[in-house]
Amino acid sequence: MEPFQTNPPINEQINRRGELFSKILRTRGEIRKWVYDTFPSEREFTGGCLDQTNNIILILGSPRSGTSVVKSILATNREILSLPGEHRYYFTLLRKNFPDIGVFKECDNTPVEYESKTSLLESIFYETGQPFAGQLSKSIIQKYSFDWAARLIVQWPDLELDPNKIVSHVNDACSKYCKLGKDNLEYLDLLLLKEFVKLNDEINPYYYDVNQEILKENFKEFRRIVHPPGNTIIEISPFIILKPQKVRSGRDVKSKLLLKASSDPYRMDTISDLFEGYKLNIIHLTRNPLAAINGLIDGWEHNCFWQHELRSPFYLKVEDTSDFWMDWNFDLYESFNPYLKKELVDLCADQWIDSNKTIIKYLNSKNAETFLRIKFESFQLPSKRVIFFKEINDFLGIDEFFSIPSTVKQVNITAPPKTKRWQNRSNILLPLLEKIELTSLADLIGYKTAEIDSWL
Repeated sequence: MEPFQTNPPINEQINRRGELFSKILRTRGEIRKWVYDTFPSEREFTGGCLDQTNNIILILGSPRSGTSVVKSILATNREILSLPGEHRYYFTLLRKNFPDIGVFKECDNTPVEYESKTSLLESIFYETGQPFAGQLSKSIIQKYSFDWAARLIVQWPDLELDPNKIVSHVNDACSKYCKLGKDNLEYLDLLLLKEFVKLNDEINPYYYDVNQEILKENFKEFRRIVHPPGNTIIEISPFIILKPQKVRSGRDVKSKLLLKASSDPYRMDTISDLFEGYKLNIIHLTRNPLAAINGLIDGWEHNCFWQHELRSPFYLKVEDTSDFWMDWNFDLYESFNPYLKKELVDLCADQWIDSNKTIIKYLNSKNAETFLRIKFESFQLPSKRVIFFKEINDFLGIDEFFSIPSTVKQVNITAPPKTKRWQNRSNILLPLLEKIELTSLADLIGYKTAEIDSWL
């Protein structure tokens, strides 16, 4: 893999990023200490997870293959701990992702340094939990404000936000919510966004995973976004909106931890080393290539999903390649050549191919690894959804059969869910079936081109 051109602007920018990330890590550590000092049982919970959680559930799949929504439903199971969103940003802060690794690829797939490993595990377990649906007590609001103080500085790193002011604004939003007597956390989301705009008017609500019509109605002064939220991308937009959680104790420790991040196929050696000694259960969630590639195109054309900033000094110059690639969406796949002109549909096909090929290569190299390959299409069909989750439950050894909502809350969508939506682009998608690498891979994971009429 070709390294960056070594020149002072690149080194200077990388060093500035490193200083910013170190500052954010220190601030987050201080916030966690505030929580531990205020709520000692939280320290008991995190320590209990480090000692007793021994079962990792990892959902792997190409971007736009349904991993986010499946993870969100599995996370409601009372036997499972889960993060609110993805864990990828931890590796960015540890300088394990592009561009901080110094070469043009998605991430550094080597073990985390020993000194950082325990801290990383503690950070992951500390942020796990399940949303709290009851009344917002004083302690829950206080913990919630601390959680936001640690998260907002990751979502908007270039703004250098004051954690104390974040806490104050979150408290104000919660106070208004309680006074209004609302029983709908989506209304709290709206109040929070309004407070964040007061905190700093560069915080644009359109970067959040919120219904676009609600945003249009309540934030008319903001325009639809067309560029990343800043020069430094740590959390990938659309940003999550944290939900209140109860203050935890050792009684809330679970044996299973659920994780999902689209770039995980490229860091499986890192993850395997991080969770050495844990049981690693891998769910390979597949989706037919035309539907997944159509979803990738939607993502590229959406107002979020930026993952990398490729502008100079980070390797590329605008005059050298299409400006469209400068704000990069989703993962940097292995064979990408930034100087090769390519149609978006072909680039998205390469992203689907490389992600699934990387997953299969890893699973084939780990013959003893426990994994389940299952089709997202079974989730899409309400008549098969119960069977879909029963198969996952059986694989994970989960006895409790949790209720599956009849109306599924969508996560990170670009348009209302609809089966066979890929057919709207059939004129550019069907020619992809002439790619032997794509059709061979599709056949390997259960999508035969002869059965294309059944592809959802």
